Amino acid sequence: MKRILLLIAYSVFVSFSIGQTIDFQTNAPRCGDVIKRQQVEYFSSTKDGKDVLWDFSELNVLDRKEDIEYFLGKDSVLRSADSERMCFYNLSEDSLILTGYDSPLERMAYTQPIHLMAYPFSYGYTMSNDYDGTGSYCQRQVIKQKGTHFIEADAEGSIINANGDTLQNVIQIHSIRTGSLCYYSPSDSLFEDSSHIKQVIQDVYQWYAKGYRYPLYETTSTAYYDNMTMVSNILSANMCSIEEQDKIEDEVNEEVRKEIELEKKADTDIIHYEMVRDGNTIIINYSLDADASINALICSSRGVLYYRANRKNGAGENYSMSFNIASLPRGEYVLYINVNGKVYNEKIKKN
Repeated sequence: MKRILLLIAYSVFVSFSIGQTIDFQTNAPRCGDVIKRQQVEYFSSTKDGKDVLWDFSELNVLDRKEDIEYFLGKDSVLRSADSERMCFYNLSEDSLILTGYDSPLERMAYTQPIHLMAYPFSYGYTMSNDYDGTGSYCQRQVIKQKGTHFIEADAEGSIINANGDTLQNVIQIHSIRTGSLCYYSPSDSLFEDSSHIKQVIQDVYQWYAKGYRYPLYETTSTAYYDNMTMVSNILSANMCSIEEQDKIEDEVNEEVRKEIELEKKADTDIIHYEMVRDGNTIIINYSLDADASINALICSSRGVLYYRANRKNGAGENYSMSFNIASLPRGEYVLYINVNGKVYNEKIKKN
């Protein structure tokens, strides 16, 4: 039974140590959330792979701030609204799909919508889909869009944020949208002529950290081409700090963050000890940097439990516990010390 409990505890620990996964429960946008973003100077990402360290501590913060609000319309369709446009989505437990958008100048409805995310989505995953849509510009011209949207989780690692804190379990999501854009008058029967068609390539990077629903950082590069010659390139970048995301009522991610803190505490050496042997008496002298629950076991090499001691001590010095092993048969034994979940061990030989 004890072995089973140890295996269960280990599996729980591993589940919070394998890195970030974009998941419906923890990362899907939610009705009622208002996301406050701060614009920063555009920066490029050239890193991919595992164990990457992104240092965003010295990004130049700009004056512009923006809110993004998620809400349901009267038709029960999920929407997001910012200062430039309103977007419409189909959201399910396995995908987030963009079905159209509306702005003061443009309106777009996708007959073949854009799959923005699949749930779950982990490092190494990729997906792509074609999209097609028709809309209007200033209610005077028709807009045609079509192309391909590709997304990949191409890096994971840690971020150093603006506060100088290091956030682990970060995943980088890279999206590329390549397509054509055509504006024409409804009366123009020659709209399919190549002179009306422009090319658009949009490159987006997002960084998600475990325990936070929305991207902490995001960059967007949108390049427009006319006859394969670039005519403009619009760059933007923003951040949504952990302080702002902490203000969102999100019980799921609050629980994830608590588990991360427990994991950090379990991985920190808060005990400083020495094992002293006086004949058949095993003495453990120790001090603690923080309050701790301590469980000490003496077991045989076959896992048979002979002695057990429990202590709950506050941060301090000059603590000790002892075991008399005079009655044990000859052989090798192991002393296990569990301090707030972190386990230490020492070998003991009984002659």
